[in-house]
Amino acid sequence: MPLSLLLAAAVTGCAAAAAAYLLTRLSGAGDDPPGAEGARLRALRGASPTFRVFEPTVRALARLYAGRPSARLARLAHQMEVLGVPHWTAEELAAAKQVEAVLMGAGAAAAAGALFGPTAGLVLGGFVALAFPYLLLNTLKAQAEEHVRQVRVRLPYALDLMALMLEAGAGTLHECLDRAGREHAGQPLGDEFRRVLFGVEKGVKATDMLRALDRRLADPDVKDLVLTVNTAEERG
Repeated sequence: MPLSLLLAAAVTGCAAAAAAYLLTRLSGAGDDPPGAEGARLRALRGASPTFRVFEPTVRALARLYAGRPSARLARLAHQMEVLGVPHWTAEELAAAKQVEAVLMGAGAAAAAGALFGPTAGLVLGGFVALAFPYLLLNTLKAQAEEHVRQVRVRLPYALDLMALMLEAGAGTLHECLDRAGREHAGQPLGDEFRRVLFGVEKGVKATDMLRALDRRLADPDVKDLVLTVNTAEERG
């Protein structure tokens, strides 16, 4: 590729990004709301460069998505819950990925336009802007499915351990969950048990946290575990 075409593509891409940045800054995000919501927004700015730079645009798009609920957003929210994605709402994450896709589309359009002409640039840029969010968000689906699969694989070992402890009177349900979590530290099953224990430490009943685990993972083996442990707990 001639140097002049490279420079033209780079300048066009930078100009598009600069224009988007200027528009999003001019729209203004306003002051943070008080309490937990303000803390969440500050955490998002620290974790995501896209949100930090284009926050007003992301939040405006998120409000638009929230006003039009869809099955795709519901699935995304469930996948985020399975993976324990912090801070984001499904609408905000989808909006952030759309902003990233538009910026990538602008760069692709500039490069293709410099090489093959404006029509090719427009087509490629539009394709990237429309398709890329689905590709980005589809990785969450694969990660959530793998998370559930790994939980299912390790579940029999954890169930055996907990059953032995309970039968031997070696601990309470809380202690059994803690031991199983430590035995599977760094694995999805260990993370799930730690989430249950975190809720218990916040004052939620262990049986309720286990039911939330069942609902979150929606797996027959997990349902059997929750039913067995909750029945044992309720019967003392």
